[in-house]
Amino acid sequence: SPAAAGDAAAGDAAAGDAAGTGDPGAESGSQAVGAASAALGTAAFGDFDDDDDLDFVVAAPAGPFRLYDNERGGRLAERSAERGVNAERQGIVAVGDYNNDGLLDLLAALRGSAGLTLRLGGSGGVFESDERPETLLAEATRFTIHDAIFVDFDNDGWLDIALAGESPGGGGALRLFHNAGPGRFDDVSHIVPEVPPLRRVAAADFGSDGDLDFFASTAEGSVRLLRNEGGNGNRYLNVRLVGLSTGSGKNNHFGIGSKVEVRAGALYRTLVVTGPEIHVGLGQRAQADVIRVRWPNGVPQNILYSDANQSIVEEQILKGSCPTLFAWNGERFEFVTDILWKSALGMPVGLMARGDALYAPPHASQEYLRIPPGALRERDGSYELRITDELWEVFYIDEVDLIAVDHPDSVDIFLDERFVPPGQETSLRLHQTAHRRRPLSATDHLGRDALPALSALDDIYVGDFEPLRYQGMSELHDLVLDLGDFDPGQPVRLYLRGWIFPTDASINVALSQSSALATVMPHLQVIGTDGEWETAVAELSFPSGKNKTIVQDLTGLFSTPDHRVRIRTNMNIYWDEVFISVGTPAAPTRLTVLEPAAADLRYRGFSREYRKGGRSGPPWFDYGTVSEEPRWRPIVGRYTRYGDVLPLVGEADDRYPIMAPGDELALRFDAGGLPDLPEGWTRDFVIYTEGWLKDADMNTAAGWKVGPLPFHGMSRYPFGEAGEADGETSLPGGEAGLARPGAAYPHPEVVEAWHTREVRRR
Repeated sequence: SPAAAGDAAAGDAAAGDAAGTGDPGAESGSQAVGAASAALGTAAFGDFDDDDDLDFVVAAPAGPFRLYDNERGGRLAERSAERGVNAERQGIVAVGDYNNDGLLDLLAALRGSAGLTLRLGGSGGVFESDERPETLLAEATRFTIHDAIFVDFDNDGWLDIALAGESPGGGGALRLFHNAGPGRFDDVSHIVPEVPPLRRVAAADFGSDGDLDFFASTAEGSVRLLRNEGGNGNRYLNVRLVGLSTGSGKNNHFGIGSKVEVRAGALYRTLVVTGPEIHVGLGQRAQADVIRVRWPNGVPQNILYSDANQSIVEEQILKGSCPTLFAWNGERFEFVTDILWKSALGMPVGLMARGDALYAPPHASQEYLRIPPGALRERDGSYELRITDELWEVFYIDEVDLIAVDHPDSVDIFLDERFVPPGQETSLRLHQTAHRRRPLSATDHLGRDALPALSALDDIYVGDFEPLRYQGMSELHDLVLDLGDFDPGQPVRLYLRGWIFPTDASINVALSQSSALATVMPHLQVIGTDGEWETAVAELSFPSGKNKTIVQDLTGLFSTPDHRVRIRTNMNIYWDEVFISVGTPAAPTRLTVLEPAAADLRYRGFSREYRKGGRSGPPWFDYGTVSEEPRWRPIVGRYTRYGDVLPLVGEADDRYPIMAPGDELALRFDAGGLPDLPEGWTRDFVIYTEGWLKDADMNTAAGWKVGPLPFHGMSRYPFGEAGEADGETSLPGGEAGLARPGAAYPHPEVVEAWHTREVRRR
């Protein structure tokens, strides 16, 4: 068995000199600290109810033991009684999963007294007293406890318990109890050397030899190191989490607050990250089969077959970016773009004066998007589209139409696909171009030539700018375009095609709390009569997602023959193609609206994700490579049952299918209703969608559940029973009654008939 030995370097010579200075004044100071510390309490955190956010327990020697449930939105609710921790004074609390069931347990004691309590975590974060470890509970009453920790001192993969204090005769006590199986902790204190009276104890691998040593502070204020000589007989794993410090900002550097799950054969361990490194005993297992990290923002990350020492660097994972649209191109289904970008239910966009969150408009996204020429081909008399839920989001898709746009092949058709907040009137407006004129020059904010990257739609992007701490934000940067000479009396339009890497809900909250950082929305400047740049378009906006086109009218904006424009922002917008058109072709067009002939909802899984066009390219999805394994934590609630959902997507009437991550909506449109094309004409397609989406970010209002269900008449989201704004309703136990909509949703019969597929926490 492992043995512990006192380290002479931290032995009696250090007593009374915590600072190591030899100054006798340090002794009295450290004694005062030791005496005062007896009155201090302890706080600890963990996701006790397994709802992806951090809760807190506070053990105060002068007050009751309290548990605070994280209700998100900056709110903590005291729920000690209903969670089974309504004890009187404690002073010491430790958190750990000592029975390896995936739920966090509690160890508590009154500092400076005898005895302790163990509480096993259960479903919904409710704790029950564990009276089974009779030896541990009895021995804990025989001496004064000043500190208590969970520690796997022998690396067998099960948490043991160390208690520090003093014996009834005034001597020191460091008692060690080995986790020997369900409900059993054996006293193995005989392997611990004699110590003076102790006040605190901590565990860490001091010698980097693979086992945990003890650091103990004495009543006199000195520190003792007790080396573990033998705990490394079993195998182990050291894990260091590294949060991205620039270009992300979604998690802290050490990943503190993350939940780490380790599986090695039959061993399953759950740990909370509380420091720069976590030590995981594996018993005699050679390696971990899988490590699953749930970062503090809720995003999971898996590592397979890990080495003994593993630094896990946070992946830059896009967890929310709207429904993905695939089209049959004659050979395969290929990703086209993302849709419903105008909707962001519950997305915080700032803070109001009193500190409450200010949320995005609740209106449905109404959006026309151009499908690139050749991306949609007929198959067996039909046109087929697929809408998939690849990310951590819920979709409410109220209407989908396919519009055939017939026109002479002498002109090209474009739509203005910039982001416009929902709620504004949406209509289909076609922009025609007969001749594309490239800029004479294009330079970035550092004066580098950007024209080659912008001369064709080729997945080569302009985007070499310096990222700031947060995803979606960079140093202020420019794109300067010289548009050349043209008749100022002619209409002039600028076409910009690119994509945006957005912020998310949690980043928006962080930005709203910072006076040092702020989003600079894209704006367009021209040269004024004084030769200086002046803003001509204050709200140029940005592309609504991936590979979208902005069409900006420049007619009448130039007051000089200098036709340079400057686009300035600090948002991460990557441009692929730029051109202008002079004049306005007036070619005839013919529109034919096709409603879905079939709509089938089913589970498909998750497409392979990659970056198209390299580091500056957008996240892209390969429909042909799919994994059926769950990728995200469940968003709980009632979703639409699988099968035919055609009656729900024909018109915008608040009767819609609800899609969960991994779902696919397969749409078929009958091509037989389309007229023949006149000679010299071609056919493009536009998709119209209407609906809402909500992501599962920690700071998205009601982001962890399906409800409340949105509808066109709501004035705010989330809403209360009367349809007005309301705070999130907390759910004791985690999910019961959660999925049903509020009384304001106008179609409860749709819920009962269609939304019968219930998803709960796993």
